[in-house]
Amino acid sequence: MTKAQFNEKLHVMKKEMNQEIEKECLRLLNSGAVDIGSYDDDYLLPKLILCAALQNSSKQYLPFAKEHIKKVKNLLNF
Repeated sequence: MTKAQFNEKLHVMKKEMNQEIEKECLRLLNSGAVDIGSYDDDYLLPKLILCAALQNSSKQYLPFAKEHIKKVKNLLNF
């Protein structure tokens, strides 16, 4: 794979993921798990929701093969 091919595929995935993350954030917000009114007008609640949504959404990209999971875990060290 070339850097250009990587960038092209990354661009496509980011576009899809952006929509997925926004949908997941709204699902979490409307889940009843948080009391919106108890948060100030700052970034705390959006950060909490986004953090959970990113973790939930990342699962769809996790590879199945053990050797690929090892590579992902290694990348998390950087």
